[in-house]
Amino acid sequence: MKRKKKRMIRTPEEREADEIRSEAMNRMIRDKLERLEAELLAKDPNYRGLGYWIEQVKSEREAREEPAA
Repeated sequence: MKRKKKRMIRTPEEREADEIRSEAMNRMIRDKLERLEAELLAKDPNYRGLGYWIEQVKSEREAREEPAA
């Protein structure tokens, strides 16, 4: 028999604290990623960074959305 999950009622202060924590984590991760990419690019000039992969995903999505002529 499965138990029902109780819905957590969060106060506005708790929600704000969660939002601040989430934003701080995002900034920390972004900063770490930028530093790692800079190190990798300094070591290997042929390194394909995040920008390269973003362009790859964009072009693949555009190719899927456009019907073949």
